[in-house]
Amino acid sequence: MNKIKIIYLLLLFLTATSANCQNYKIVNAAGAHKLIKDNHSNDNFYIIDSRPISHYEKGHIPGAIHIDPFNEASAKKLLEMDKEATYLIHCRTRNRVFRLLRIMTQIGFSDITVLTEGWVGWVNAGYDVAYPGD
Repeated sequence: MNKIKIIYLLLLFLTATSANCQNYKIVNAAGAHKLIKDNHSNDNFYIIDSRPISHYEKGHIPGAIHIDPFNEASAKKLLEMDKEATYLIHCRTRNRVFRLLRIMTQIGFSDITVLTEGWVGWVNAGYDVAYPGD
């Protein structure tokens, strides 16, 4: 059964190039900041940073986990995550996030919010940045 899930995710990984999904919300940096504050004590809220790992390691939104939608091993982490949880997802400027969005919606995630301004918008708005080891 697990092999079937891996093959399915691999097929999604290879074919997901754009998000033609309807069940997601869009926020700017201020909206993302509010969403994070509103979910501060929510154990079922996750922030996913989809930038390359080298970018994530140079700074990320506090509490964010890293999943690279262009890296099969990284994207497999989605199979173990709660599909009913609330997710805020982003990349640097919007390129990678829509690939991640497509994969997530196709495997059954339903409560996804996209930070359309990405990492650049977050930093430009002056919000907190975390670093590995913080």
